[in-house]
This record gives sequence, C-alpha cells and structure tokens, in this order.
Amino acid sequence: MYYLQRTKNNIQNFKVIGDDLLYKVNGNDYYLFQNDTLIDENNYGYFEFGKYLCLNHKDSTDLIDKFSKSLNTIPVTFIGRDFYGDNFVVSKNSIREGVGLYSSNYIICQLFPFRELYELRHRYLGSGYRFENQYIQVHSERKLLKSLSLLTGEYEWEVDFSGRTYFDIHKEAQNVEISKIIGVWEQQLLITTNTYELISIDTASGKINWETNNLQSKIIKQPPYNQLFSNPYLENGKIYELVGNVYYSIDLLTQAIEILWRDERKEGFLSVAHPTYTDDYIYFTGSYGNHLISNLVGVFNRSNYKLEWAEELEIEDTPEGYATLNQAPQVSDNKLYVLDCMGLLRIFEKEN
Repeated sequence: MYYLQRTKNNIQNFKVIGDDLLYKVNGNDYYLFQNDTLIDENNYGYFEFGKYLCLNHKDSTDLIDKFSKSLNTIPVTFIGRDFYGDNFVVSKNSIREGVGLYSSNYIICQLFPFRELYELRHRYLGSGYRFENQYIQVHSERKLLKSLSLLTGEYEWEVDFSGRTYFDIHKEAQNVEISKIIGVWEQQLLITTNTYELISIDTASGKINWETNNLQSKIIKQPPYNQLFSNPYLENGKIYELVGNVYYSIDLLTQAIEILWRDERKEGFLSVAHPTYTDDYIYFTGSYGNHLISNLVGVFNRSNYKLEWAEELEIEDTPEGYATLNQAPQVSDNKLYVLDCMGLLRIFEKEN
C-alpha cells in the first residue's frame, strides 16, 4: 500500500501542513525549514491555524496566509489552542513560584485586528484548557481541577481528588491524580486519571456526572498490558482508541464499552503504541508481540476493522541506543511521514 520514497537525516521535529514539510534539524533549535528552504532563523514554534501558518518568535507571532502569502505580525505569543470566538489568552509577567510552577497575568486579546481587550484581575498559576470562556486548570500536584471564568477572572468551581487513593502492584497506597483532559462533548468535560478511569464533569457546575470503575480490566483482557488513554480520540459522542492489540469505543451517553476489534493471537499480535486518527483510517507506529522496540508502521481501517498495511522497519542500533519509532506518524494526501528517535525521517508514498 505504501513504499519508502525517501529519507531525511538529522531531523529534530517536523509538521506536515498541506503539501509542505516544515522541520527543524538537530543542533539548531531556532532554524525552521520549509521543503528544504530556510524560512525562519529565530523560530520558537510553528503550527497551522485555519488558513494560516503561524511562526512564533520570542515576543511576537507571524501569521502567514497560506493562499495569499500575506503576513500579519502580532506583538504577543499566540499558540492557537486558547482561541475562542475572536479572542485568545496571553500570559505575561511570569514569575517562578516553584519547581515547574509559574504565576502569570492573563490578558484577553482580539486576534483580527489585534488589540488587547482586557486583563484579568489576579495572578494565576499555570496554564489551562480553554472551553468557550472557561479556563480549566489542574493544580495541587494534579489532584485539583478548577474552572476559571475568562469573563470575570474568578474561579467558578473546583473538583478535589486529594482524598482518593489506590493500591499499586506492590499493594502500597498511592494518590489518584488527574492524567489528562481529553476534551468537552455536550457540556461534559472528560478527564482521565492515573488509575486509567474516565470521569465526566459538568462544565457549568463542576459536578461529576459519572465515572468508570475498573475500566482497564474490562478492556485489556490479556497481554499486552497496555495503558488506556495514551492517545484517545473524541468523535461524535464517543471516545475511540486503538491501543496495544485492541480497538474500542466508549459511548459518552450510556458509558457502554464496545470492543470493535482485538488481535487474539497469543504470539506475534499487533501492538499499537502511537496512533494518528483520521475519518477513515488510523496510521500508527508500534510492534508485533508487544516488543519493547517500536519498529512497525501501519494503517488500520476504521470501517472494516482490518489492518490495511504494515511494514517492519530496520531499526539501527546506535551507541546512543535503538532508533525506535517513538511518535505517531503524520499523513498528508498520499504520503506518510515517520520519524524515529535518532532523527531519521522516513517518507512513504501510497501506491497507485
């Protein structure tokens, strides 16, 4: 289905945006290339936002129209994910409050045309996940969830998990922590914990709507013992995930679990580590037999639950370690891009 078209060495990170390949090379954190042409010598980050290619600099962001090539520079760092309506959140005057912990002033800015709208009244710790005019934040060593109003600057609710514990494999008590925020569907804020449970929280009140119990044991029935919610995908009222040797869904209305596919082989089973979801396919890296070295790239059909294509790659054993595939592929039109941990980018092309 795919064949190796070419490779590129010494790649630090990359993004496929439309037909363009943007990347940085190892040893130079600030040089950004587009299709082998140096386009930015002082780059702090790059991403796609609608019809714009966004290039972050120390105190500004260039928004380049991908079609007209017009340039609009704004005097703040814009990261895209905090945008809602016509505005976004900017952190300023950050102060280090502890190990990995900073406080900042939050300013709400209009994007087009750029202008500062207003500043919230307090200083705030950390960043957040934006849902409309709420800023959902994780605090207190990942045991406290708080919702900050971006209209008033005041916290509206919080959910405290500090009293929850579980027993690890050594039968020692450990604290339950918030692992990640998956997203919001129909006013349900969906979070996961380090115990591999899924929790639904009402975005307006902070009330827990429902939570799963022993979810991992209901989905992972046999080796490989992969961890749930490594890369979940929220779509049409369900959470989907292809992880290890199982593809499952959870209905967010009924909490019904459906095992859509499982590789039942005792040996040589498929073990997916890093998936990329599209409407029709899941592109992934992983291994056969839950091997510790990820050396497999493949395509899984979401409609008929079949493995469309998979290829084991030759993984180089370097003095620094094995050049394993430690991230999800990226896909664009008829090309598939796979980067290993030693900086070798493999570019596959789909066969006609």
